[in-house]
Amino acid sequence: MRMWARGPALPKPSRPSLRAGWWTPAELDPQGAVPLYQQLAAVIRTQIETGELVPNRPIPSELRLQQTYDVSRDTARHALKVLREAGLVVTVRGKGTYVTERE
Repeated sequence: MRMWARGPALPKPSRPSLRAGWWTPAELDPQGAVPLYQQLAAVIRTQIETGELVPNRPIPSELRLQQTYDVSRDTARHALKVLREAGLVVTVRGKGTYVTERE
């Protein structure tokens, strides 16, 4: 049986970083009047419109969105659903969610 020494706990980063220069997280306001899923959808929509997230490339996974923005899985899923319904992203089962081509 292997025993692990317990040392002081390392501080947990407040926002896990993604690949530098690829995707910049923004802050959400959990106390705001706008629901978190709408705030998150608006952030991703802006990143698509500005070209920060490009067509045919995957966007961060539900888990990554959940960790980055400190939101629930349901919130991340709801935000992606809003974007799918707007035609901005498409989800491929088992592969991920991708930005759609702009017309």
